[in-house]
Amino acid sequence: MIDEVLGMLSEVNPEEVQQAGLELARQVKTVSIFVQPASARIGMDVWENCAKVLAERPDQELEPILDRLFGWLRDTTLPGAITIAKRLHAFGRNDKFNDRLRIAKLIARSDHADEWLRDMERWVEKGDFSDIEDCPIHDPIRSPKNREPEASVHEHQHEVTIREERLTAEEYIDFLKRTDLGSQYPKERFEERIARLVQTVSVSLIARNGQGVPVGVLFGLTDFAYWLYVTDLGVDRNYTHRGIGRRLLQTAHELAGGEKDIAVYLIANEDAVPFYEKCGLKRADDVMKYNHIEWTEFTVS
Repeated sequence: MIDEVLGMLSEVNPEEVQQAGLELARQVKTVSIFVQPASARIGMDVWENCAKVLAERPDQELEPILDRLFGWLRDTTLPGAITIAKRLHAFGRNDKFNDRLRIAKLIARSDHADEWLRDMERWVEKGDFSDIEDCPIHDPIRSPKNREPEASVHEHQHEVTIREERLTAEEYIDFLKRTDLGSQYPKERFEERIARLVQTVSVSLIARNGQGVPVGVLFGLTDFAYWLYVTDLGVDRNYTHRGIGRRLLQTAHELAGGEKDIAVYLIANEDAVPFYEKCGLKRADDVMKYNHIEWTEFTVS
């Protein structure tokens, strides 16, 4: 059903089909599916209409996906980006919004994404759209022959962006199957405890590829004053050696308060020690533990 609705939103379709798709989309309660959807059947030609659907939703429905909406502005040449920027500017200012904006700007600075940072300041904060009012950001795709070249689409789908957001337990378990983290948890009440983990951990950074699939995860605990304890850090086996783990670690450190205020601690698997040493961490002998939990080893599969 959802794929059918999204398919109707394609700008390849006649206007009446798109309008019918928009009417159906307005009845869908789960707004997150309209954030830059991508699959074998769904491409960027639906994003402009998806942005229109999101722009009509009230603040309280968009609040849980603010981090992903700010991430949409990372490349404002993409369909829907300006529509989302205008909706974010109209969003009622509250602590949640201000916190998500602050985090997005921190990530932009960490990634040296100067244009993303500038656009958030100019469009979202100031509402200055004067430079784009008279010119389209993208050309509507009216026929298959006018679609974006495959090479460009392929390149976008392999771009990785990092955002602070919460995964569902199902998403994280699926991610574990694609990483070397799948054997670091005990079998006892695994699904129940993973569900609690993803909902309550204080730092949750997710790296997604261009198709929206999680390819890197960092979870951590922090007091935002002195300490950051990294509980989980993993990267999809197909995305290793691309700097994703280092970016996740650096971003988490910045979000917690930065290296001048925050000390980072973690428990490292021996195989991961060389990576952490390259990131500047050193072995410590001043850590104590109290551990009497039941622990049956197994691997997520």
